[in-house]
Amino acid sequence: MAAICDITVKDEQDPFVLVNRAIADWIGKDIDWLIGCTDDDVFDATSARTNRAENATVRNTGRPQKTEVHQRRHDGVDSIWMK
Repeated sequence: MAAICDITVKDEQDPFVLVNRAIADWIGKDIDWLIGCTDDDVFDATSARTNRAENATVRNTGRPQKTEVHQRRHDGVDSIWMK
């Protein structure tokens, strides 16, 4: 099992303002394509809704969340990661 360190930065409205190569490769899109996208643009509806709720909690509390995430990559491979 390989570990990647993905980095994303979003603004208050949730579009990506910075992503690194690891998350771009995981999503299967170029970095430039991802900038300005929201979770709705790149994830299924359930994952996007969950991500938005978690982002709102972090913004409202100022505290990070520790969550185990089960998602399918763009190429159909199931993955488990922590965020």
